[in-house]
Amino acid sequence: MARFNRFYALGKLIFSGQEIKDLVFAWLAVAVIFTIAFRPSNNYAVIALYFIIYLFFAGLGVILHELSHKFVAQKYHYNAFFIANYQFTLVSLMISIFGVVLIAPGAVYITPAPDRKRGANISVAGPAMNAALAVLFLLLAFASPPFANIMVLGAMLNAYLAVFNMLPIPGFDGSKIWGSDNLKGVIVAIIAVAALAATYAMQSGIL
Repeated sequence: MARFNRFYALGKLIFSGQEIKDLVFAWLAVAVIFTIAFRPSNNYAVIALYFIIYLFFAGLGVILHELSHKFVAQKYHYNAFFIANYQFTLVSLMISIFGVVLIAPGAVYITPAPDRKRGANISVAGPAMNAALAVLFLLLAFASPPFANIMVLGAMLNAYLAVFNMLPIPGFDGSKIWGSDNLKGVIVAIIAVAALAATYAMQSGIL
């Protein structure tokens, strides 16, 4: 396939040329979707500021989520490449006008198909990364009071991404995670982090 005719290495990760373009597209698309859905005003300067905020907290959260899948899959010696879903992203952009956020700009495709246990481990890596980012931003909120609100927002966005992807629906990570005995502790930890982020956000006035 033409999309895989050139490869690049970044540490232990192997990328195709098209994959890098797809990741950049996904990163920008996620920031645009959140900005449209939750823009606080029609002031262009404010919108631009929030785009940068969402680019860092939400866009980066999605990219690191997908790269976590990719890292674990390639660690198992599978071929794993992110492919953007341009059609669904267009739908997401359209419904974001109504304040609805549905994030699925693409997915990591793995060949050959992993067995159930490895598939679950690969799937949980994404939500676990978002939960870890939520914890990091909560700690930064405590450590830097002047930036507490923005850090709590970052924690909430990543907690949302973690829980959203944990839904036990075909196509979501949760469909492969739930029911896996070796991941019960991780599942509980992710849910606990999301609850902590939501609680702190409510106390901070973010929600």
